[in-house]
Amino acid sequence: MTRYKAAVCTLGGTVNFYESEIMIGLLRKNNFEICNTNDACDAYIVNSCSVTSDTDRKVFKLIRRLHRTNPCAVICVTGCMAQLRPNDISKMFEDFGNIIVYGNENKIDVVNKLAERLN
Repeated sequence: MTRYKAAVCTLGGTVNFYESEIMIGLLRKNNFEICNTNDACDAYIVNSCSVTSDTDRKVFKLIRRLHRTNPCAVICVTGCMAQLRPNDISKMFEDFGNIIVYGNENKIDVVNKLAERLN
């Protein structure tokens, strides 16, 4: 079985950090190696917040940076911003080809979708 590299990037409050820790545990259970967001990974999870327009800009900037780090990586955007602005995210990054957008209700399923996408 191939061991993929993944990183989880968290923006927001305590709940997002708690949920990100759960996602990291699920990634490990699915044989992912957890890496730093500066590393070239096979997959990145962006657990987003959307409190202000400044926060939205930070999320967009982060997605661009992750794509530059590894243009072939699958980038999954989840959390509040993915819940509130899924079409904006999809449109803005459609040329990346490897963007998955999941709102809050599907947040924990992200790991399964990444595993399916990579296998």
